[in-house]
Amino acid sequence: MDGMAATQCSSVITYQLKQMKSAGKFQGMGRALGAGSQMVAATGVGAGIGWWLDKLTGWSPVLLCIFFVLGSVAGFISVYRALNYNTEKQS
Repeated sequence: MDGMAATQCSSVITYQLKQMKSAGKFQGMGRALGAGSQMVAATGVGAGIGWWLDKLTGWSPVLLCIFFVLGSVAGFISVYRALNYNTEKQS
């Protein structure tokens, strides 16, 4: 991650923490739970597709590993977009 992306990510997290404090505990918990659910779901779907393709083709761990990584990346992007959208919406 380069410096600019790290700074943006850090500012998004700082903004979200401020929002959680000002909006109340439960609203912040809802955002965090939603972001965590997106991450877990994307990773699980990617791993499931990889496992299914491995069983179909017989390439045992190869496609599982590839789709696990792709699902994880998709989850990170989804969470980043969701948090970044909330930041831009509030500004």
